[in-house]
Amino acid sequence: MRIVSVFLILFTAVSFFSQKIDIGIETVVGAGADELFSKVWKKIEDLAPDYVELHNGTSSEYDLNFEAIFLVDESGKYGVIWKENGRKIETFTRSPNSPFPLRFFLIDAASVPLEKAALLKLKEGDWGKFLRLTYRSSIEEYASFSPDGRYLVFSSDRNGGNRDIFMIDLKSGSMTSLRLPGSSEYFPSISPDGSTLLFQGSFTGNWGIYTIPISGDVRKIRRLAGSRRVAAYMPRWVDENHIVYLKDTGDGNELYLEDITTKISTKIELPFKYVFSPKMCGGELYFVGLKGADFGIYKLTKDGSVLTVENSEYNEHDLDISSDCNSMIFVSNRDGVYRLWYKDLRSGKEKVITNFIDYDVFYPSFSPDGKIVALSVYKPGLEPDIWLVRLNVHREDEEIHSEGTTGQEGTENNLGGFGGS
Repeated sequence: MRIVSVFLILFTAVSFFSQKIDIGIETVVGAGADELFSKVWKKIEDLAPDYVELHNGTSSEYDLNFEAIFLVDESGKYGVIWKENGRKIETFTRSPNSPFPLRFFLIDAASVPLEKAALLKLKEGDWGKFLRLTYRSSIEEYASFSPDGRYLVFSSDRNGGNRDIFMIDLKSGSMTSLRLPGSSEYFPSISPDGSTLLFQGSFTGNWGIYTIPISGDVRKIRRLAGSRRVAAYMPRWVDENHIVYLKDTGDGNELYLEDITTKISTKIELPFKYVFSPKMCGGELYFVGLKGADFGIYKLTKDGSVLTVENSEYNEHDLDISSDCNSMIFVSNRDGVYRLWYKDLRSGKEKVITNFIDYDVFYPSFSPDGKIVALSVYKPGLEPDIWLVRLNVHREDEEIHSEGTTGQEGTENNLGGFGGS
């Protein structure tokens, strides 16, 4: 099938011995801009991953070539202009009295060639067990793959002010943004047929659930749930015609299943004051439930039973289920750091995945083939960035240890089958 082949070309049968990417940067340093140039260049060197080789100057032999112009005016305002193939692609400026920290300006100014290199790695599929995709000082969260594996979407405030939806074309390695005036967008995801973006937006001044054609036609934005008085949030696709989402009650929240063709919503009764991260797969509903201060992962079965899937003495958050419904990923702070965990739902065996990343990670999302996870990495003192991590849990030379609660004990409720698959 074409849907599968696009993703397989990009993410399977790749070399784990990453080749170097040569980046050539032709620098133009204006009067009084020597210190600015030195600081930005050093920041590029500090942030550059091992697969990047930097060169001061350009060459036809280099993989990527840029022109960087460093300027300082009489008022002390300075800026960095980035060009690629003679075309201006990014401009960063900062005034002397800016409340925006200098270190964040330097990070942003240094990010351009590094993100281009990451997208080239992504396009070629030539990366090892992880790949950092974004390098900005901005907030980058809620990444998710399109069901056909062609796109990765996420939410970011890098355009300034409100959060926008960004889309990476995994085949071409290009990144574009969708700017919707008057709203911040969270939890973007692409419909199973690839035609529609689902997201949590703030057009009314309160959270609501919206869709927009993937083309970005703002005339066709559609509100599905939420109002000025009642917030609705954290939506996820069930199939092309159904979504699940949460609605605020003032002292908790409620879970709803909605038919987006008829806009008929059905409340799903659950024995929790708060639930999060709903995900339906195979006719069963997985979710994070809060009991007191304890976050655990539970499942609502087709017969209406609520079963414990994962509830250790620590907290479990941000679940996702693989497309075949056989695997689950989630984050847990079992060693003091929120790390990514993988669980085989058939055997109950599980494995920590991001033990090589000494920072909290949140909002993981499976790739369509279940072998890649997109997530946000939170370094102390910085805003989160989007990374990709290979699971490698199917390799025979790796053990998956069984931990936590996997039992079938559960709480009965009066809800029968609730549709969807």
